[in-house]
Order: sequence, then structure tokens, then C-alpha cells
Amino acid sequence: MLILVGYYIRRRLEESPVFEEMAKTKQTESAPLATLFRKHPKKVIQATLVFMGNNTAGYMLTGGFILGYATNKLGLQAGDLLNIITLGSLA
Repeated sequence: MLILVGYYIRRRLEESPVFEEMAKTKQTESAPLATLFRKHPKKVIQATLVFMGNNTAGYMLTGGFILGYATNKLGLQAGDLLNIITLGSLA
């Protein structure tokens, strides 16, 4: 369902003027990844650190806090809780 919503929105939006100009001149990069690292190393490092921080917080929350709180305070079984966390991660 989410894919259909994204497709619908994508079809309704206009392209940016920069993209349209590049499409008209058929301008492409031969090595866009190399250009990214060469021209924007600070942004690449910032994005990497934000991604790592987000993943770290998620792993600490699901792997540590929720498991400890639910087994100690709520009295749930660790095996059942790990199955619930796994299903939630898959969703």
C-alpha cells in the first residue's frame, strides 16, 4: 500500500528545474559516487554518523532496555519477548 501511495505522489510532483535542465542537455556524471566523496566529504561523514547513531539507539532500545524492563518489571519470559521484538523488527 505504501508503495502505491509513494508512486502516486511521485507521479504528481514536478521535477526540479535543475533536473529538467540536466535531462535536456543529457548531462550525466561518469562516476557520481567518486564525485560525491570528492566534493562533499563532510556531508558524507555527517550522514554516516547520524545513521550510526540512529542504529545504535535502536539496538540499545530493543536489545537492552525493553528486554530488561519487560523481564524484570513486567515478568515476561525472555524467549517470548525476543520473539515479539523480532516480529516487530520484521514489521
